[in-house]
Amino acid sequence: LFAPTESVNDRGKCTVLGGFVQTPFRNYKKIHVKLKEHLSNKYHGFAQERADMFIKSIRSGDTNVINQVDQHWKRQAEEIRQQLVPIVKTIILCGRLGIALRDHRDDGIIDIDTALSGREGNFRALLAFRVNSGDKALVEYLTNARKKVTYVSKETQNELIQICVIISDIKKAKYFSIIRDETTDSSDKEEFCLCIRYVSEDLMLKFGAIEDLCARSIVSEILERLQKLDLCVADCVGQGYDGALALAGHISGVQVLFRQHAPMAVYVHCASHTLYLVLNHESNLTAIRNMFGVLADIIKLIENSPKQKYIFEEEQKSFDKKSRPCSLQSSSQTRWGAPVDAISVIQKTYSPLVKTLERIISEDTDGARDQLADMKSFWFLLITDVLHDILQLMHMLLACLQALQLELVAAKELVILTENKLSAIRDESKFKEYFKTASKRVDELKIPVTFTAPSSKNTRRGELVEMTPEVYFRTQFYYPVLAFWKCGRLYNSLSKVLQKIQKKPDTLTKAYGSGDQNDIDPTALLTEYRVFCDYYFKIGSKVEDNLTDVVKLLTKQGLESSFPSVTVMYKIAITLPVTSAGAECTFSKLKLIKTRLCSTVRDKRLENLIIISVERNFLDPIDVSDIIDKFAEQRNRRIRLR
Repeated sequence: LFAPTESVNDRGKCTVLGGFVQTPFRNYKKIHVKLKEHLSNKYHGFAQERADMFIKSIRSGDTNVINQVDQHWKRQAEEIRQQLVPIVKTIILCGRLGIALRDHRDDGIIDIDTALSGREGNFRALLAFRVNSGDKALVEYLTNARKKVTYVSKETQNELIQICVIISDIKKAKYFSIIRDETTDSSDKEEFCLCIRYVSEDLMLKFGAIEDLCARSIVSEILERLQKLDLCVADCVGQGYDGALALAGHISGVQVLFRQHAPMAVYVHCASHTLYLVLNHESNLTAIRNMFGVLADIIKLIENSPKQKYIFEEEQKSFDKKSRPCSLQSSSQTRWGAPVDAISVIQKTYSPLVKTLERIISEDTDGARDQLADMKSFWFLLITDVLHDILQLMHMLLACLQALQLELVAAKELVILTENKLSAIRDESKFKEYFKTASKRVDELKIPVTFTAPSSKNTRRGELVEMTPEVYFRTQFYYPVLAFWKCGRLYNSLSKVLQKIQKKPDTLTKAYGSGDQNDIDPTALLTEYRVFCDYYFKIGSKVEDNLTDVVKLLTKQGLESSFPSVTVMYKIAITLPVTSAGAECTFSKLKLIKTRLCSTVRDKRLENLIIISVERNFLDPIDVSDIIDKFAEQRNRRIRLR
């Protein structure tokens, strides 16, 4: 009963404990009287209270002895936890928005006035703003906290930032693919990014500096990271890179060395990079190279001069007073959507741009004469119209290929669809439409349609030397341009990956059909697939449904146990990467977080901040109290948090 050996009775005297406490009660003659006397004793009431508290603590799950002995500790821990909530939320907010936390003078106790002035960093300024806005719990904590127990230091920030990084979904999905890419940051360090793709989702897991860029060092870095995250390397079913020699080499590249540890990690050349290789190849054609050269000269002439840029804006307002003036876009070779944006702006602002160049020439600027002559030529108008439609198709394909939930089969269908659209542009009637549109525009501008006929040296015997403008531009511009625009290279790249899966089911079964618990049964796979196809079409599902919908159907209908091998095969198919765009997106965050003023940020802190900023959606289900619990479990704290 948790009673002491002696207790005070009702008259204030000590009573030696006997029956019901230390010795069994055996005198049953006066049991009712003795029970009433025992119930009236204070030591029994004290023991009963302790027993009730014990039962309550067991039922509530609170088994901490310190909290049971002294409720004051528990109340104090709860108060401090509530006071830490705004600190944790502020760190998460800064991480999500990519806001730098620290400053050169951010140690010690927070001075509210100094922090609000911005001299102690953004993190302390936000905490001071909360205090100034009436956060009473934070005011009490910062006022009463000891100098070394404020939990706003850079070390505490690093611990809390690290806790926010989670990987539970990957382990639940089991099968995954790796995506890797690298770039140079503001401090001229080589930074690499490792992303994990699982069930049509991309999750960034690693970001940091790397010094040795050889294939073996890269593989060691990937394996080390996967082991730290307690992920089984054998469950990796795909690897996606940008095609660099150290990564994609078929003899000693990363894709070959990594397959020694993960036999089923099929290599996929990034579809976006493959398509962009096609775009760069087309720029070598003389007509296209000349057109983009003219664009670059015009952009340099206008955008580098505030005066001439102001003239360009005035001319746009004179043509359309309601629309907002736009700026010329550079046709960057590293940004995938830049060429189509540059041509779109030229087409939209063609007339104001011509007027701008004429005004510049009227002010005795000789540099604009060549650009104006090129812009008012028939070949320029024809090429821009044709390239605009082609690049629009390519840009749409690039955007679709970068979708997170896109699988290889759907990517192949998109490539086929784009190729069919390009074939329609190669039609003779389509050329006549382009030629008619360009002729109408030159008539409005009163520009003669001129061209240079091929010389006799370049003409074979029997060929016509005399050409009409339509024949000349068809043979010298239109068909040569369209002859280069083909998606065959991308189609072949995706087809090879799919053939590796379709033609080698025995390889899949060797990797996943061995051991005590088989993931794929090679003898039942074909039978399962035939039965599932009959069931799939019987319930009215459409043939054009993607693989992700098929997996969702298996899960929703509870068919995973009925078709285990088919389920595994579908999950592997949708886990394979299509592009490395997930890694490319993190480099944009890198430029926002590791700026010129924050170029000395440590690798571990930088990695965690970028992960929080990129994977901000994964922070939504995380409870702040769970973060504080993990923070308290890591090591002994100066103040009690639980």
